[in-house]
Amino acid sequence: MPGALSVVLAFALAGGPNGSTPTPEETVAYFVHGLEQGAIPKYGQQADEPLKQVSRSPAVFTSTSPNEVGDKMETLRFTVTKLSD
Repeated sequence: MPGALSVVLAFALAGGPNGSTPTPEETVAYFVHGLEQGAIPKYGQQADEPLKQVSRSPAVFTSTSPNEVGDKMETLRFTVTKLSD
């Protein structure tokens, strides 16, 4: 358990995308899905464009790339929002 605590502490001290403390939604997005500004999404398709964080609370990340057929562009959108306080 001390190892997990040090990881949580390191993430909290690292700060959010603008150097501020991460929101609860950003923390969950990172620990559950590995989502953060600049990460390469690994869900469904291989996207060429790194994730862009467009909102902090809720934590919203997007990435645009060609669809599986390659004839149209599609946007992956991940949203992490809290259900209650």
